[in-house]
Amino acid sequence: MKIVKHQKLLILSLSGLLAVGGLMMNAISKFPTNWIPAQRAISQGLLTKIMSENSTGVDIDPEATKVLKLKGGIKLIDFNSPDLCGRAGCVYAAYTKEGSRKLHLILQPQPDLFTISQESRNGIPCLEIKQPSGDKTIQHTYCYEGDKFIKTFSEVNNPS
Repeated sequence: MKIVKHQKLLILSLSGLLAVGGLMMNAISKFPTNWIPAQRAISQGLLTKIMSENSTGVDIDPEATKVLKLKGGIKLIDFNSPDLCGRAGCVYAAYTKEGSRKLHLILQPQPDLFTISQESRNGIPCLEIKQPSGDKTIQHTYCYEGDKFIKTFSEVNNPS
């Protein structure tokens, strides 16, 4: 009799874990934040064009460049290159699959720099970008309007 009780408890526990795991995977798939190597996401010709448009005679390592794919064929690019960084920050850009630049920013790199927003415009999710400002953090929201991303909102968050 004790074995049956333990089996029921085990089955209920596993069912609960699977349900929670399924919910987490569903949330992750809706708002991807997985960067992948640029060479897996962009053709070599287009990647070369993008790198030359964002550097001035500096060789960027294509193997270090990362891409975050967004809906609508937009690709957010982290060049991950110290040669494209300065006191103001590092270069980040967004391009269409045809090679048209839709966003160009210089940002201070940090963990969770970009978040895919639940809000979208013109079928493309908005980007939430966190930047340090003294002892505060400013969160900017960029949404796709017309033919490019524009800043639509900024909010200052005080430290907790």
